Amino acid sequence: MDATIYEIIFGELGDVNCSLVEAFQDTFLENASVALLSADGLYCNATTDEIGTCWPRSSSGRMVERPCPEYINGVKYNTTRSAYRECMDNGTWALKSNYSNCEPILEEKRKYPMHYKIALIINYLGHCISVGALVVAFILFLCLRSIRCLRNIIHWNLITTFILRNVMWFLLQLIDHNIHESNEPWCRLITTIYNYFVVTNFFWMFVEGCYLHTAIVMTYSTDKLRKWVFLFIGWCEYVRANWKAVKATLVLLPLLGITYMLFFVNPGEDDISQIVFIYFNSFLQSFQGFFVSVFYCFLNGEVRSAVRKRWHRWQDNHALRVRVARAMSIPTSPTRISFHSIKQTTAV
Repeated sequence: MDATIYEIIFGELGDVNCSLVEAFQDTFLENASVALLSADGLYCNATTDEIGTCWPRSSSGRMVERPCPEYINGVKYNTTRSAYRECMDNGTWALKSNYSNCEPILEEKRKYPMHYKIALIINYLGHCISVGALVVAFILFLCLRSIRCLRNIIHWNLITTFILRNVMWFLLQLIDHNIHESNEPWCRLITTIYNYFVVTNFFWMFVEGCYLHTAIVMTYSTDKLRKWVFLFIGWCEYVRANWKAVKATLVLLPLLGITYMLFFVNPGEDDISQIVFIYFNSFLQSFQGFFVSVFYCFLNGEVRSAVRKRWHRWQDNHALRVRVARAMSIPTSPTRISFHSIKQTTAV
């Protein structure tokens, strides 16, 4: 058996079982007519990396080549290209395998071109509506100082992160695909900023959950829970503050969590599942900011009450200014001046 036959057999076994490959290598080396190890006898043992690629036993100081895996993190790759890993001079593998030559097969994700175009329109529409609603909510929280408390400040910051994330999303859409491929520094900077705002958005969702959890735990401690139950049974008392906390929690879970819980796992290769995933994910992701602004601002009782008071105050001030303007204009009217002159002449 020569090295060529060995390479052919290894190519068939390499993706099956790395331990099987190592056993085959042991048998091959005993009967091989060619030396596969270096002169000093150092070699790297067969091992499997974090991607799942089996790297066979190799002589030290050699760059080992393996076909790119068919799937990496659920994405299909071109197996005609090769990945590399160095067996170093001391007989140990390099820490990282080089998969830079491996290319994903992106064309397969375009099996539904019409659905992807519709999903892109939904994304643009949802992000536009969300940005508009979020900006209005941001201005309301900015102008209505009377409602500033910890809860509303948290809502305000969450809305701010949604605005920044959506604006950066639009900037990313303006970048040409070829620029993405060329990996320009300014393109990397924009992508980094976008990812930063995405992370801050998640953290402010976490802050929302922490605040509500703290509020509920403080409200429903063991003693207070018993007292609340007894009061409810005895008097059927309606505790509005407690209900508001529960209602806020029930709103928070679907509002911030359902978008990610529904599509935590890729739906698979089924056509219907893929199409449902495309539409639902596009709708929920793009309109999430709109729903946040509606529930946390436009339907917020404190915000609505403050806006109503500000509106009534503006109406009163406007009516008062109109009355003052009319009163100031009466003495200067020609009719009034003539009557005043006649009155003075008559008195003389």
